Amino acid sequence: QLGFDVIKRLNADKDEMTEAVRLFSGNLPDYNVALFYYAGHGIQVKGNNYLIPVDANLGSENDVEYDCVNAGRLLAKMEMPAYH
Repeated sequence: QLGFDVIKRLNADKDEMTEAVRLFSGNLPDYNVALFYYAGHGIQVKGNNYLIPVDANLGSENDVEYDCVNAGRLLAKMEMPAYH
């Protein structure tokens, strides 16, 4: 109703989350306002924040980098100036 385009994913695995982040960040230059909302689990490892997909198999701290989505990369894209 407010004119936002919504990219909705429920119970997303890593591939689905990665694709949603790619789609979201690719659309950023087209908008003046963007909101990324994630209602799921996250973890911080070695100073980096990660979003945990439903298919993550985290047996050790080292698995996080490969099985989760790095939230810092998304934030970096949101901080980039928009080029039109």
